[in-house]
Amino acid sequence: MYLRDYTLEKILGIYEKAEGSPAEARRLLAREEIDVSSVTITNYWKKQGYEVVKRVPDRRGKKCPNGKGKDFDEQTLRRAYRMYDGSYTKAGKAIGCDYERLLRLWKALGLKATNEKDNLERSLTP
Repeated sequence: MYLRDYTLEKILGIYEKAEGSPAEARRLLAREEIDVSSVTITNYWKKQGYEVVKRVPDRRGKKCPNGKGKDFDEQTLRRAYRMYDGSYTKAGKAIGCDYERLLRLWKALGLKATNEKDNLERSLTP
């Protein structure tokens, strides 16, 4: 058995333990001193027909499957919007939501997001 075959066997065999996450698989393989990129793992898994799960860390460092973090109720989203004058970066940090997701949630509620530059311009305008 060649090292390449051994490495490929390990990449395919770690799928279940990594729960479909290439980043987790990479971390587990590194423990066995097998250095492969997440992209390589993803490509081999896709060739085998495995479902690849993208994991995005939330604010507390826990992993959220498919980028889905906590569910936020409408009241929390509206309160954060008012409290931070529509600043998605500050509101996102405060409630533990990445700004891209927060923008989508606010847009769904019909709220117009701003950034800090917009807020500064608004405060300087007489």
